[in-house]
Formats: sequence, structure tokens, C-alpha cells
Amino acid sequence: MYLVSLELNNVRSISHIAVDFRDSVAGEGNRRWTILLGENGCGKTTILKSIGLILAGSEALPDILGSPDQWIRNKADRAEIHAVISTDDGQERNLSLVLNRGDGISNVLMNNVEGLSRIDAAIRKAERNYFIAGYGAFRSPPDTNNLFATKSYSSRLGLRSQQLGTLFSKSSELIGLEQWAMDLDYVRGKKGRSIIVDAINKLLPGMSFKDINKSSRSIILNTQDGDVPLNQLSEGYQVMAAWAGDLLFRMTETFEDYKNPLDARGLLLIDEMDLHLHPVWKRSLVEFLNNAFPRLQIVATTHSPLSVQECREGELYVVRREEDGPTLVPFIGDPSMMRLSELFLSPLIGLETLDSPRVAALRSQARSIELKEGKRSKRDETALAGIQQQLQGTTPLPVAEAPDLEGVLQLQRLKAIASGTQTSDLELPPSLTAFLAEHLLSKPDGALRHEITALPDIKTGPRAGAKKRTSGVKRLENKKDS
Repeated sequence: MYLVSLELNNVRSISHIAVDFRDSVAGEGNRRWTILLGENGCGKTTILKSIGLILAGSEALPDILGSPDQWIRNKADRAEIHAVISTDDGQERNLSLVLNRGDGISNVLMNNVEGLSRIDAAIRKAERNYFIAGYGAFRSPPDTNNLFATKSYSSRLGLRSQQLGTLFSKSSELIGLEQWAMDLDYVRGKKGRSIIVDAINKLLPGMSFKDINKSSRSIILNTQDGDVPLNQLSEGYQVMAAWAGDLLFRMTETFEDYKNPLDARGLLLIDEMDLHLHPVWKRSLVEFLNNAFPRLQIVATTHSPLSVQECREGELYVVRREEDGPTLVPFIGDPSMMRLSELFLSPLIGLETLDSPRVAALRSQARSIELKEGKRSKRDETALAGIQQQLQGTTPLPVAEAPDLEGVLQLQRLKAIASGTQTSDLELPPSLTAFLAEHLLSKPDGALRHEITALPDIKTGPRAGAKKRTSGVKRLENKKDS
């Protein structure tokens, strides 16, 4: 099962959002990755949870839904979730879930009989063909040393509810990597050990599987510091091992007759996929998950541009907070072909400078003084000298890179305007608009990068430069005509 499309109406803070999961670059099939980048509280998690709700089925829905009213946008009477999924043989199924204000769970089930029956029938026929797993931000490693633990919330849930548990509840527990490895090694012996070694070596960078200590029920890993038990690794490794171990358990249990269960198809939802990870690991996380689970369709959220540099064109979306609620904007371009500085400063991510806030403020003060009309006062000269002294030792962008970076930023802005995802007070001539649509939107950033470095900034800048900006656009227009 793969997700083809999703539409949300009046779901929590979201007024309307639609996502198409088809591969727009290849022109066929569904893309494997969709990453949602955005600030805290902008609606990323709501999108993931909505996917979980509509694919849960009537058995799991009561476990994860909670109060229906909490899903309905303020001042709205009902919330709607619509989705299209594709089966292994390419057939598409339309699903819907409608939540009316004031309804209890029994009314929700009755009012959605038609939509729920489609996913229920599919699950009953072959549940593993509709495999889904979801992991929320509160995915802590299981506490194996807690002698006083009571029966967990997760143990009281059905299988499909457990697979989505941490996405909806902080109380839900995971099957840790060590428990998965112990069980698989005991049940499958040599074949199970081979799966364990392969999975751990792919998932935990900078280390490799060494052995299983059955007496202490721990996995021993070979690291730069020697042989270390998994439970003595850093928080980042343990959090990764916790949810990855749970996913490995779910997949090897569901597809136990597969020669390689980790090659099975399905849908994986990960909230804050880079939680507690070092920046070096953040940049490689997509590659790790691709290698470990090559046929899972993955929808994930993140706050960090560091984690999206391996995204290909069409895989990255930016969730932005607007006056009418969150909106979903596709990132124009191929993040994997961009420098980190280009990603951070691109219009959709919106970082205005790579300087620290302190240095940025000092530079802004210096510019204000330098741009003052007329002769500067002694007070201004003294202030400027003081600022310049404070800025000694800071590292500006290398001159060799600055034109190239500026060119890419201009291209990103032009692409955003041409595609309708960004507005501008600059009126583009019709011939230039046609040029943008025909050329810029169909080529990678690098192809035209050096051709537009002379273009001025059309997103910001003083209004007094309007004439100059227009002439810059005219230069590109003339270049096209020639």
C-alpha cells in the first residue's frame, strides 16, 4: 500500500491542505519520500496524525482518536480527511473520515461506515498489504530496568493501534532494538542473526554489530571506543534504536515468511525524524533509512534544513503559518544539489542571514549608519567605529562564493513567483513570465545559476531601487529574446 493523495478540511489549525504523493519528477508512480519542514506548531504533526487516522480502520480508530471535537478547527462544525491509496497491483481506493462536532466515537463509526468499510475490508483480506507504522516525538527507549512498571498502555491495544501508538500517545511504549534482536535470534537462529547484523550495521552509523549477550539481554556493538552495550550509547543513538527496533519488530513479525522482511512495502510516518541526532547524522538519515527499508514510503517531519539536504526534487514541502492557517508549499528545486547555505537562505525556509543574531544586529546597525543621508555626526562615527571593532574576527561569506549564492537565491525567488508560491510587488513582463515557466521551472538550479548572478533582489530591498530592479529583469528578458 502506498499513499497517493491527502486532503484535510478544518482539521485542528488547518483550514485546507492538499498533498499529492505521486512522483511529479518521474511522471509515474508514487514518490518514496515526503518531508515536511516547518516551525513548531505549524501543523506538521497534524498532517501525520490525519494519515494515521484515515488508515487506522474501525478497530484501531477508537484507540487513537480521543475526543472527536479536538480534531475540529475552531468555529467549524466538522473536520474532513480524504485520502487515496494504491494497492500492490496498482488499484486506487478512495477513503474518507468526517468528524462532526459533538459526536462521540460510536457516532463517528456509524457516520463513516462507508469510508471505514473500504479500509476494514482491505485489512481483513490481507492486513500486511496495508502495513503502516507511525512514530511520534515522544518515542523514548523502553525502560528495561523498571521493576515496578505496570501493564503498559500499548499492551492493551490491538496490533494496528500499537503500530501507530507513539504518534498519538505519550504513554505508548516501543519494542526496543534489543528485545527485537533477542526474540528474532531465539526464534530464527542463524537466519535471524543475519537479519539483525544487516539491520544494525545500516541503522547505526560509525559502529557495527559484535554480538548478543544473552545473560544480560544486551546487544554488543563495535565502536571507536571498543565494544559497548547498546544501552550505554548516547541518547541520540538510543532514541533512534528504540523506534527503529520497534519498526524492525513490526516488519519481521508481519512479513515473517519473506526472505528479507525489511524489503516489504508499506507506509512509515515519523514525527521529528532527526530527534536528538548529531548534525552529521542528520545529514545522512535519509540515506540510512533508504538503505534499511528500501520499499517503504516515508512521510516525515523536521525542523532542520540539515535533515533535508538529501531530498530530491519534489520531495520537500515547507509548512508555513499564514493568517488563515497553515499552508503547504512545495520547495522549488533539488535540495540534494544545493549547499547548506543555499538551503538556509532560500525564500521558503526564510533565514535572512547565516550570521549569529548578535553579529546580524551589529551589521544592521552599521548599515543604518552608513546609509544615512548627509554628513555623519561625530556620534555616528564613534558608534560605527565601535561596531566595526566588535565585528573584527567575524567571517563574511567568501567573495568567490557570494555571487554564486546570490544567483541561486534570485533563481529561487523567480521560481517561487513563477510557480505562484510567492508573491512580489514587482510586475513581471509577460515575455519574462513565459520564459520562467518554460525554462526556470524545468531545470535544476545549477543549470542557470551563473546566468542570473547579476539579477537584483526582487524579494527585499529599498523601494528606491525599483527602477534598477526592473532593469535587471529587463536584462534577463533581453537575454531570452537574443
